[in-house]
Amino acid sequence: MEIHLPKPLHGWREFVGEVGIIVIGVLIALAADQIVERMSWRKHVAEAKEDLRSELEGDLFDAQERVRMAPCIDRRLDQLEQIIDHPPAKPWTLLGGHGITPIRVWSASGWDSAVAAGTVTHMRARERAAYAGVYSFVRRMQDLTFDELAVATEFRMLERGGPLSEATQDRLRANVARVRGYNQVLALGGTQLSEQIRALGVDLTPEERQTLASQTCPMPADTIPGGAEGLR
Repeated sequence: MEIHLPKPLHGWREFVGEVGIIVIGVLIALAADQIVERMSWRKHVAEAKEDLRSELEGDLFDAQERVRMAPCIDRRLDQLEQIIDHPPAKPWTLLGGHGITPIRVWSASGWDSAVAAGTVTHMRARERAAYAGVYSFVRRMQDLTFDELAVATEFRMLERGGPLSEATQDRLRANVARVRGYNQVLALGGTQLSEQIRALGVDLTPEERQTLASQTCPMPADTIPGGAEGLR
């Protein structure tokens, strides 16, 4: 029994040619889709990097502020120790905006959004690793800042005025020592983080540098209504 294959209407050569044209068309379409997708991801990466630049500029400001304020915070703690040893006889309050340590929220939301959107997977490997390292550092600085704040908040009991028990004085002196340790670590971390952020091409604006340069260092007694007299 003979099996006869169906013949194309215009011959096998024409049939193969037609199939080849179809295959080439499909390949061209797939390549075009890949090109469009690649261009789209390049746009998304560029937009994400711009968002990260803006976010890291704020983190750089916080890092530089922490380095600049470290000696000031140490002097504040020196004077706090004097207040702990000789607590004010009557209640007093710090003026608004003059805490013992700066309260800052280190931002990493831009990086979280880029990770969630899958944008970071389309960055160059070295660039992605650099951003990941910086944001890991930022999160650690945030944790330390919150830990420091929890300790420094206890100093507000001094605002009640009046005598302190020896146990309370000892605890507050220990808190002074702990905040000194946080201050030292955060200042060192601020220096290192600043270097890493600048390595990504991010820097402060002239206005931000001016803001840092104009910051003052109020002492606890200076921030009490009535100055040092307010402690008596």
